[in-house]
Amino acid sequence: MARQHGASGDVQAYARQAAARLQDLGRGLADVAHAQAVTLPAGPDVTQRTHLQELAQQREAAFDRMYLHWAGVALGEETLRHYQQAAEEAQAAPVREFAVHTLPMLQNLLQDARRLARPPPQAEPRKLPPGGPGEPAPPSPASPSAPPSIDATRPGR
Repeated sequence: MARQHGASGDVQAYARQAAARLQDLGRGLADVAHAQAVTLPAGPDVTQRTHLQELAQQREAAFDRMYLHWAGVALGEETLRHYQQAAEEAQAAPVREFAVHTLPMLQNLLQDARRLARPPPQAEPRKLPPGGPGEPAPPSPASPSAPPSIDATRPGR
């Protein structure tokens, strides 16, 4: 969806990378679930389907913002929490090991999504010299070309 609707090449690259890594994760998770006789959900739940439908309606910069906020950051945080919990609390060793092995990849994806979702820094407004637009800046008082200072403690200057 990001290739069709997104504006940013960075967001599209992130989406490709995330899709590839999450497909690998899905295959590994399916293997662990099968070995543990656990049935995984067949697809997104109702809330996720609603978000996907809303996302599909967006274009370009609006798509990028929504994709990064929801799919990148919000789902990334939720997924990371589940895997951290499984790494700490899962009773079955294969589940715990899979979660521990997967955590660094999920952390990297979330970090990338957060970086991309952050607005670019605003450029500082250009400061004009004290003389005003079109006028040269006054010389520094330390400059040899500076006019003499009015300083009563230093006569002749």
